[in-house]
Amino acid sequence: MATRFAGTKRFLLSLAPILCVNEFVLSVTPVNGKSMTPTLNPDTMRYDERDWVLLDKLSVTRGNIIHNDVVTFTAPHDPDMTLIKRIIALEGDIDKNIKFDPPPRVVKVPKGHVWVESDESYRGIDSNLFGPIPVGLLQARCKYIVWPPERMGPVADGNLRRGVEYVY
Repeated sequence: MATRFAGTKRFLLSLAPILCVNEFVLSVTPVNGKSMTPTLNPDTMRYDERDWVLLDKLSVTRGNIIHNDVVTFTAPHDPDMTLIKRIIALEGDIDKNIKFDPPPRVVKVPKGHVWVESDESYRGIDSNLFGPIPVGLLQARCKYIVWPPERMGPVADGNLRRGVEYVY
């Protein structure tokens, strides 16, 4: 009995570094939905396929996020939901093309917040619906597509959107 417990203990201890890396450094996750098309899950993929991406969690922990990063974050309206969007504006930036309120509004991104949007503006929910999100809700930066093999490579940069005054 003691031998079986010792084997289980060794096994669990050997998993600890893997679990720590997965939780705090890097992980791989599937991307659901089409809101980030064509960057992720492009319309050319079959209905039963989806991109899997490598998530860099240290970048967010260290505050190394920039315009156009694709990030995952906890949805501000549902703590059980994780969303994936592109950072359009950082704190201090002024966005003059807000879509959610006719006539177009001007928003200055507050301190400690970012503005995120879907790559396909008519799909998904983003800051145009819920406003700027606190940086504390960010989970990871999407660095690479790791599956399917024909799509492997870095996550594509978007174009800086017109109508945003960037503060550098």
